[in-house]
Amino acid sequence: MKETDVRARLVEALEADLIGPFVPDSHAQGGQEVLEIAPSR
Repeated sequence: MKETDVRARLVEALEADLIGPFVPDSHAQGGQEVLEIAPSR
């Protein structure tokens, strides 16, 4: 694994932690937000 690959995965992990769960861009349905539980009111 190259240094750039490690950085890209770290950025994806930080986005998931700070912004919310999502499907990674490298996945077939990439870029979609994942909400397993409906938002509370």
